[in-house]
Amino acid sequence: RGDDGTTRVAWSWDRLPAVPQDVPRPPELAVTPHLLYSNHPTWGDLADWYGRHVAPRLRTTRLVEETALRLTEGAGDRLERIARLYRYVTNDIRYVGLEFGEHRFRPFSADWVLHHRIGDCKDKAALLVALAEAIGVPARMVMVRTAAEGPVRSRLAVLEIFNHAIAYLPEDDLWLDG
Repeated sequence: RGDDGTTRVAWSWDRLPAVPQDVPRPPELAVTPHLLYSNHPTWGDLADWYGRHVAPRLRTTRLVEETALRLTEGAGDRLERIARLYRYVTNDIRYVGLEFGEHRFRPFSADWVLHHRIGDCKDKAALLVALAEAIGVPARMVMVRTAAEGPVRSRLAVLEIFNHAIAYLPEDDLWLDG
């Protein structure tokens, strides 16, 4: 314990296997031991927290509403309206990953994505959710782990295990990757 009341904690590991050398080398956290912690005791708690954390970014605003109505004008049925929104997000919003600070896991707002016409998977999923909600189609943003990342090795509820985001339309059982 330091004079200022701080506590220093240290870890050490013994007899660890050598770190494999790949070209290019993988990120350090992928191949070396590290400490991982969570403020969320269960996956359900993490999901609830994340839903509250991103909710302001998924709001249907006037710009989102106007865009959704313009894109779906004259569409024959619900699936055609959904298809038009999906085509817009996949074709007209350019994929650009701006994953710094809070945006590593929190999307930019749907308005921001519409205005700049760029975004990563979280941003595109958030926009698609907002557009769908604007036309009365319930939608959710879903964090996923792609097969390339392999199985989840820990039961600890952390966002770090996810590497992709998509939109889910539960009434239509559609999983849409922007």
